[in-house]
Amino acid sequence: MKQHITEVHGINCFRGDEDVLTVPLLEKIHEYIKNAEVIIADCSDRNANVFYELGMAHTLWKKVILITGDELDKEPADVRFYEFIQYELTKDKEFLSLLDKALRKVFEGRYDDLFQQVISIYDEFKRATNSRARKAENDLFVERVIQAKRQGAMPEPQEKSRMRGFLLLKILSDKDDEEVISQIDQFLKIDIFPIFLPEFPHS
Repeated sequence: MKQHITEVHGINCFRGDEDVLTVPLLEKIHEYIKNAEVIIADCSDRNANVFYELGMAHTLWKKVILITGDELDKEPADVRFYEFIQYELTKDKEFLSLLDKALRKVFEGRYDDLFQQVISIYDEFKRATNSRARKAENDLFVERVIQAKRQGAMPEPQEKSRMRGFLLLKILSDKDDEEVISQIDQFLKIDIFPIFLPEFPHS
């Protein structure tokens, strides 16, 4: 699961028990939770330590994704009303698909500022070229940006011309249309304004 999250979402994923540190375990876990963007908590077998750590995460207002290998009606009553992702060893693809959706939902908001900037570029593109190109939905845009980030294909923020073209291609749903490609080329020759990127998910 850890490798899948890193490869698919391009974010760092850590297990609370994977490092040997010269600090008390509880202190180490607290630091992991405090620095995390999202917590994935496996509540299988009613592990008391997990529920204690889950309480710490809620106290720190962290986003939490709950998973379990148990039947849902076996979860403690005080957490049963939360949404769980259930997993089975024979259905790993289904589980990872649901986990991917949950993680995208968590991180989608981190791209809101970027998406709003790109909408302004898209509007400018349409005005400048009279293009009929359609705008992609937010979730598709985010998926494209995350994939490019994971592949190391994202320009640096200071590369204004490249970044403008990169973002425009990510928000156009019909970016492979020949007429649209010609309009993009025309548009990118126009003097540009600065593009500032928000901080991307990093944990």
